[in-house]
Amino acid sequence: PCSCFDMLLPIELVNFSATLKENNVELNWTTISEINNDYFTIEKSPDAINWEVLNIVGSLGISQHVQTYTIFDASPYNGTSYYRLKQTDIDRSFSYSKIESVYLNQSTLIEIFPNPNETGIMKIDAGNTNQYDIKMIDVIGKIVYEGQSNNTLTELDLTKFEKGVYTIFI
Repeated sequence: PCSCFDMLLPIELVNFSATLKENNVELNWTTISEINNDYFTIEKSPDAINWEVLNIVGSLGISQHVQTYTIFDASPYNGTSYYRLKQTDIDRSFSYSKIESVYLNQSTLIEIFPNPNETGIMKIDAGNTNQYDIKMIDVIGKIVYEGQSNNTLTELDLTKFEKGVYTIFI
């Protein structure tokens, strides 16, 4: 036989929500009880497959009162951002909430400077985008450069290319 304490869930989650507020995502969750709960981990993903930790929030541990938690994601993905709440118990067992999603359509202004280029170094400022592909094509349609950037500001050394007119796709 097991005691009633063994049957208690670590938390009773009333809701978990993600709401777009301007260019931030507000994440809220409410519990009506917490028993031996250690902490909450808020995870985010661009595809609902690959998850990363957004934030870790400590729990009260034991509470029989309504608790409301709020955090913000100041840098959601352009497009759809998926969020889930992971509850971790003191004994390290855990469970997940349902997945919430938010769609953000952020147009990005991309600047290439100096243009025309006489310095030999071309800079690409992708504003708030930090991951993009770059393709440079000459006037006959030959791809002369393909690469990826993981920075909002990228520098390309143009001294490796013949002088001419190129089209850049970002």
